[in-house]
Amino acid sequence: ALDPSLSSSQRAVELFLGSLREHLDEEWTLERMAAACGLGRSRFSDLCKQLTNMSPGEYLTKCRLEQAVALLRERPGLSVTAVALQAG
Repeated sequence: ALDPSLSSSQRAVELFLGSLREHLDEEWTLERMAAACGLGRSRFSDLCKQLTNMSPGEYLTKCRLEQAVALLRERPGLSVTAVALQAG
């Protein structure tokens, strides 16, 4: 039997958000994020807000800033430009 929780829209957004940190250097737009989940922009935004209490753009920015902080701590010799490029 199929597990309905694995094919729900909410689960698709959860999986996307969980993998987003591995793809921060991509040029994400709301349309691209929603399309990656097979959803429209409004539905994706609503589910993202439910799951993270942030808009998709806010969540993306938060992830990118956390990545930049981690890079600066782990590799202090990196230039700010290199950190910015790696963190998106």
